[in-house]
Amino acid sequence: DMGRYKPDVVVGFGSYHSVPPLVAAKIKGVPIILHEGNSVPGKVNRFFSKYARVTTVNFPQTAYFLRGKSLQVSFPLREGYSTSFTSKEEARKHFVLHPNKFTFLVFGGSQGALTLNTHFCSAALDLVERSSNFQVLHLTGNDEVTEELRDFYRELPLDANVKSFEKRMDIAWQAADLVIARAGALTIAEQIEMETPGILVPYPFSSEEHQDKNADFMENEIKGAIKLTETELIPTKLSQTISALVENDHSRLNAMRKSLQEYKNQSRYRGLAS
Repeated sequence: DMGRYKPDVVVGFGSYHSVPPLVAAKIKGVPIILHEGNSVPGKVNRFFSKYARVTTVNFPQTAYFLRGKSLQVSFPLREGYSTSFTSKEEARKHFVLHPNKFTFLVFGGSQGALTLNTHFCSAALDLVERSSNFQVLHLTGNDEVTEELRDFYRELPLDANVKSFEKRMDIAWQAADLVIARAGALTIAEQIEMETPGILVPYPFSSEEHQDKNADFMENEIKGAIKLTETELIPTKLSQTISALVENDHSRLNAMRKSLQEYKNQSRYRGLAS
């Protein structure tokens, strides 16, 4: 009940669940603030942006889809998301991994983990034929799949920690040299914050293909990731992409990491369209 609760401000993040309180705020004259984490805003934020005091955005081009004042800010993350809170070595020890081996972080988020799980395992078989000097932190999203993948990795000459879910994603990101994941807004925000190069596979059924647009921005504008569509995600393509990134003493990975760092430092709290 907006009248009984009497909020000072109503903040919406774009879901359909936010429509009733945003409508009530407009009727009652309560200030509205919106946040849009994806590169292409959803219908709710597009509609209500004209009524908002400000819409904060994660990507600069998002402002062009909105009406009213926009402000680019970093995505709101939990306390502790920082590259300086612990070392890579300590983060890897947290997951019982070798402190100095090249580390993959693989996860599919809340949707579409099965495809990533299957194709990365196939790629790992190809990669391990050339070198076993890497290790994997694999978050499956499913307890049954976790047991299957643990059996799979036990047969390979490499270290792996396989879990269904992980509450301390800040430590998982810090442990990683390369992430293979979907391209949701939160994943992108964490990737930028933790300066982790990535191979992004957009979820093909995301609304208005926003994950596609997120991955395009990461690849073409920030230059901190490589985008592979799900149709391109065949084992040989994935292993070839990984191999190209880690060759020449990781020079391309280092360039991607530097690009992420520069974007993070330059983009925070920059005013956009008004």
